[in-house]
Amino acid sequence: MITTLHNNIGVEVECLTDDDPTPKNDQCEMGVKIHALRSLAEMGIIKYGPDTLQVIRQELRKLFMDEIQVVELYLNIEDAMTPVFVPDLEKMGFIFTGILPETAHGNSMIMQYFNGVHIDYDQLVIVSDVAQNLLEYIRRPHFAVDLQGMGFLEFPDGTVRVPTENAVYFCFGEFDPF
Repeated sequence: MITTLHNNIGVEVECLTDDDPTPKNDQCEMGVKIHALRSLAEMGIIKYGPDTLQVIRQELRKLFMDEIQVVELYLNIEDAMTPVFVPDLEKMGFIFTGILPETAHGNSMIMQYFNGVHIDYDQLVIVSDVAQNLLEYIRRPHFAVDLQGMGFLEFPDGTVRVPTENAVYFCFGEFDPF
């Protein structure tokens, strides 16, 4: 999907992989900007570290306490660690929503987390085949999991449930950003 979106704006991309998919930094560095009136937070990973997912979870907890409804996560698609972390971010409830060239975090892949926001995808007006493909990609099955101790599950239909003891929840979905 990332390649398709870049090609759609006339930019050729080459997908590279890293032979050593472990973070090169001792700790994660992340920037966060909160737009309280819009109930929106923008997070950007500056450097990946072994604690990246823990740092994101901690920040999400703070944002949820502040009743932030939408979290946009900007990931540098030129960083070899981005594809390593994306599947875990999807398990946390983030969904791929697009690309944005030349941001403060480089050429970015954007993932969003909707905290209690229901999107009626059937009401969207789609104006191109690429937009339709992106919508289908976004609507594919997503994981339904406990956000590592956050105490609730969010399902693809937007339903939020408190897990019960001994309950079994099935996770499904697949991520292929390239």
